[in-house]
Amino acid sequence: MTTLTAPAETPATPATPIEALMPTVPARAATVEMIDVVKDYGNSRALSGFTLSMRPGELVALLGPSGCGKTTALRTLAGLTPITSGTIKVDGEAVAHLPTNKRDMGMVFQSYSLFPHMTAMQNVEYGLRMRKVSKDERRERAAEMLAAVGLEALGHRYAHELSGGQQQRVALARALVTRPSVLLLDEPLSALDAKVRVELRELIRRIQTDLQITTLFVTHDQEEALAMADRVAVMSDGVIRQIGTPEELYSSPTSAFVADFVGLSNHVPGTLEGRTISAYGTRFELLGDDLPDGDVVALVRPEDVTFSPDGVPSTVLTSSFLGSMRRTTVRLDDNVILTIQHDAADARTPGSRAHITFSGRPVSAQAR
Repeated sequence: MTTLTAPAETPATPATPIEALMPTVPARAATVEMIDVVKDYGNSRALSGFTLSMRPGELVALLGPSGCGKTTALRTLAGLTPITSGTIKVDGEAVAHLPTNKRDMGMVFQSYSLFPHMTAMQNVEYGLRMRKVSKDERRERAAEMLAAVGLEALGHRYAHELSGGQQQRVALARALVTRPSVLLLDEPLSALDAKVRVELRELIRRIQTDLQITTLFVTHDQEEALAMADRVAVMSDGVIRQIGTPEELYSSPTSAFVADFVGLSNHVPGTLEGRTISAYGTRFELLGDDLPDGDVVALVRPEDVTFSPDGVPSTVLTSSFLGSMRRTTVRLDDNVILTIQHDAADARTPGSRAHITFSGRPVSAQAR
């Protein structure tokens, strides 16, 4: 019996500079508007007045926990899922009534979705063949896109002869070869290992930036969203809770939900009066919506907690070396556990005593 194994992941050929393809792959950036979109599945509401506007050439990431509606939002934009109510416009034209093949969008799925009986080249050519592009032109354009994703030497291979990362590169080339006005990415990196995932996200961002194609990217991975997107929309319960640049979401979350979901946060007990939280001798300004005075939990970033000669006494629990930094967990004497992000050279031994202080930067909070 012959045992078949998946091909090993090997580095792709360095991609052809996308600038070299620009004369033949013109920018088709479009505006996208989704206004008060509702999607019901029987008695269950997946989208509840979902509203999003995208500028030409912008990459927006939809980020949120499983079941928040992010993939449903993308599928309604693609035309794969009909909406219950609301408006979807591309370049000012209503498209909610149009079938998927009339919306001029390219899509890359989590599963590679390549045709197994076709070579990589034939997979990339497929959309052009459906558009009745001449054989010579579609072969030229498919070869260009395979070069752009670093696979010009592998166009003759079938899907089972390619690694997962290579298959997803083919899927990306297939989505872009038709020169769509909008690119839709539905968790395209989640099935890949860590190193390949980073390489491919950088490739996607480079091509998207150079082609200036309007892109909606769905992910549950906050690192991917923050690293790739111009703006990130954090979702829950079928609506966007906050949208902004990665820096805005991390530094100025408008709610405890966003602060807790984007990045790491320590849960620090304190007391709120007006818009000032007092905790362990430090005063914090409250970010976001007002809360009633009383006991609250402040969400403090790990880098806003530091070791100091004096301060709040604690015991070191763990200390992890992360290359350029170290992440240490301590337990305060009242059993509150905190994570501290600090200089990698400052190693702490589990069980040792330490003192910590807070920077006092503004924080989000939730009632206790």
